[in-house]
Amino acid sequence: MNRTSVMMRGHALLGLASCAVLFLLITAGHVFGPYVDPWTDPVSNLALGQAKLLAAIAFGLGGLGCFALAIAIWHAQSSPSWQATTCMALGSVCIGLLSLFPTDGGVVPQTTASRIHAVAALFGFSLVQASLLLHGRHFARSTRWRPVHRLLQTLAYASLAFLAATGVLSLGSMVAGRFLPFTGLAERLVVAAMLSWTMVASIRLYKLGKSAAS
Repeated sequence: MNRTSVMMRGHALLGLASCAVLFLLITAGHVFGPYVDPWTDPVSNLALGQAKLLAAIAFGLGGLGCFALAIAIWHAQSSPSWQATTCMALGSVCIGLLSLFPTDGGVVPQTTASRIHAVAALFGFSLVQASLLLHGRHFARSTRWRPVHRLLQTLAYASLAFLAATGVLSLGSMVAGRFLPFTGLAERLVVAAMLSWTMVASIRLYKLGKSAAS
């Protein structure tokens, strides 16, 4: 079994496990954090109450899983896209920062930590979204990714649409001085689409690593 195969499978499993635990933590956060309205409030508002620790761990795992996936995809391709890998790696760092700098819950950030949180979220999700689209273009030219290419492309465009909706609703919320209805829902759909993309890619990477080892 060669080293590249082991690395691909290991990082793919790390990415997959991180996504699964992230989903469970966010779900548990909503159970233990009834103060958050999933239709209106951002996911970050889970950090305002007793689900604070769950939210911090979830964001940390999100960053870790995304970074592991970036490394695995890089090693899985003979001519990897450095632009896509760089975007995903930098985006994962930004998402990881969300666990260290919680929001203050306001539409317009008032504390230093909340301002850092807002900037990290903006760049983190934007960079990860860019990486999904760039990887999609690269996968389209690869026979190794052909079985899941269309699914990944669909999830990437769905994530883009939800991200755009979240941006529009967030700007509207800043003007209105309160979170508008469906702002939280749009953000959760972004997270769901990105998590789905990551899980599908991780499973494919594991299979590629397994076939390379045989």
